[in-house]
Amino acid sequence: LPVTIQIDRLEAARVELGAALAGAPVALRLRGGGRFTSLLRASLQLDAQRLDAVPATYRAQARLSAQQILVQVDLDEGAGGPLANLARLPGLGALAVHLQLSGPRNALATLLDVSAGGLRAHASGTVDLPDRTAMLDLSLQSPAMSPRAGLSWQSVSLQARARGSLTAPST
Repeated sequence: LPVTIQIDRLEAARVELGAALAGAPVALRLRGGGRFTSLLRASLQLDAQRLDAVPATYRAQARLSAQQILVQVDLDEGAGGPLANLARLPGLGALAVHLQLSGPRNALATLLDVSAGGLRAHASGTVDLPDRTAMLDLSLQSPAMSPRAGLSWQSVSLQARARGSLTAPST
């Protein structure tokens, strides 16, 4: 059955996440909207901003059609933020993520930049969704870190090229 879900305006002046979920109580303001007809036809916009003493913003927008995809995600939170705690990495440090996907489904331009404490990661290239293949350049640099008990490293440096199937790429 064809189903369309449309939210013209979503607004929540205050949403509270408990310490059990976010590591510490967090208050957020949410705004957004969207329309979903199928995985080939949808649009979404969602913004969340922390209301308490620690500044953080979370933004996502997506437009999907049978031919084109546009996705942009921007996250920026201080050390000890809710995303780091949800990932069970409370010692990760300040977190910033920028993801952009744009173009036709068979040549989706992909860009990802992540900084988490001293860690820096970057990925760029193209993804072919129908054929489930990719051509991506990846880099990761990090000084000594201990994002949680039992997980630490002295340093990390990685440069890679991944080509081929998403499930078994050549690197």
